[in-house]
Amino acid sequence: MKRPATVDGAPVEVTGVPVRWTERLISGLRLTIIQVMSTQSLAAVKAHFSQIIDEVASTHERVTVTRNGSPVAVILAVEDYESLMETLEILSDPKAMAAIRQAEAQMRDGEVYDEAQVRAALQSRRG
Repeated sequence: MKRPATVDGAPVEVTGVPVRWTERLISGLRLTIIQVMSTQSLAAVKAHFSQIIDEVASTHERVTVTRNGSPVAVILAVEDYESLMETLEILSDPKAMAAIRQAEAQMRDGEVYDEAQVRAALQSRRG
């Protein structure tokens, strides 16, 4: 499904690059993440490797590298890789997932605290 890109509700034109839309419903709010990805041949990546690395590091764009027209690798920023690894670690930890589900249920049931309550609880823990 092709959709117009928006930032804060304003349309943004994205040309020449594929865009993948990720949407999640989190506590009644819809979060949309736009990930800009480009695809380049191995020959092009070899010829411009330093420039591609600089772009990936500064823009967090992901580059799919192809050989003979088939995807063979992805170049992404270290921060993005570390974030993916951390997410996988959390998702594979049954205790962490149970805690997340419990917290989501508590929020759904209205068990929430305002800033003053959180600060007071933290202060009481410190003594």
